[in-house]
Amino acid sequence: NLILLFLGLLLATIGQAQIAKTVNLTTAGTLSTVLTSDEKSTVTNLTITGIIDARDFKTMRDSMSVLSVIDLSGATVNEYIGTLGTNGTVSITYPSNTIPENGFYFHTALTTITLPSTLTAIGRKAFFSLYNLRTVIIPSSVTFIGDQAFRGCEVLASIDLPDELETLDDWAFYDCTSLLAIDIPSKVTTLREMTFKGCSAMKTVKLPQLLTTIGYGVFQGCSSLATINLDSAITSIGTMAFSGTALKDVVLPSSLEIIGESAFKWCFSLTSVSIPASVTSIGNYAFTYSPGSIHIDAENPNYSSIDGVLFDKSQSTLIHCPVSMSGSYTIPKTVTTIDLSAFEQCRDLTAITLPSSLITIKNFAFKDCSKLTTISIPSSVKYIGSSAFYFCKALTSFYANPVTPVDLTIQTSVFG
Repeated sequence: NLILLFLGLLLATIGQAQIAKTVNLTTAGTLSTVLTSDEKSTVTNLTITGIIDARDFKTMRDSMSVLSVIDLSGATVNEYIGTLGTNGTVSITYPSNTIPENGFYFHTALTTITLPSTLTAIGRKAFFSLYNLRTVIIPSSVTFIGDQAFRGCEVLASIDLPDELETLDDWAFYDCTSLLAIDIPSKVTTLREMTFKGCSAMKTVKLPQLLTTIGYGVFQGCSSLATINLDSAITSIGTMAFSGTALKDVVLPSSLEIIGESAFKWCFSLTSVSIPASVTSIGNYAFTYSPGSIHIDAENPNYSSIDGVLFDKSQSTLIHCPVSMSGSYTIPKTVTTIDLSAFEQCRDLTAITLPSSLITIKNFAFKDCSKLTTISIPSSVKYIGSSAFYFCKALTSFYANPVTPVDLTIQTSVFG
């Protein structure tokens, strides 16, 4: 038993041994020939100096399965044109000073990498799904990080983005579920589609003053995100940009013009949102399921608010009622339209009085108002949308006052 135990410990020690190798390449594309077959299968720590290209990245990715630490700080990436690079067998051009597309794609043993000091770009999917990547040292010269470059790097808790960075492409850090904070460099003016979507551990974000655009789903599903500065030059917040975040008291900048569809949907911690006079467009479902009261600057020519409820300027359309509303609520007599999902999931409302001016009740208007016991439809109503009263499970009485019944034949689940 003692002998078997000793052999087991010995094998474990051998299995965990770190084997280091330093290589100086004077000709790019020769890493595969410089290393022996045994070195390819055993080297865990690799330092490369000299000249490399996409062929050498392919060797590191496909032929060195236990490679966990890489130091390329003394290497220079040359251009390569051919079929032997990291992106399949098609002949393409791999630019110089760039981590090539798919450079370390799914190399799950990699934990630490220091990038070349002359690097200017990180290619598409360069570090895609590196489940064990913990440390990346990016030189100050990098100006571009490609789409999905770090997508799915699940244990990457921190990263310092270089000051010269100008572009963070789509999905760059999508599902980096351990990333705690991010400081966006000053030269970035646009955050593109779903850049940080699903970064569920991220608590704080610092945005640059020159940022103008937060794109589609940039922080969607960042469920721990409670702190972000929105005092920059932002003009547009895209669809689902902050949906599912933990933001609380949101003051939007005076430069803002557009709030996209579902931009703050599912923000269950939201307490208030202050919207400036500059906003010209608020997309459908922008605040659905969110409890925060809406406050519109009195000078805004397009929107208004009363007691935290969002309306258009003339108050003919009720756009959104915070789900924190409780007890009874009387809709103003100016309202002719109740918008999409306006009262959806207002589960603490027990009574709603509809005005005699009301004409249109849109889809999902009162969906899941689960404590609403009675409703009276004014004779003025001409349209009731699909799922308008879906899952109003406490509803025991319903009064329909229109002389001509509202036609529901093309709607679905109005009283589902």
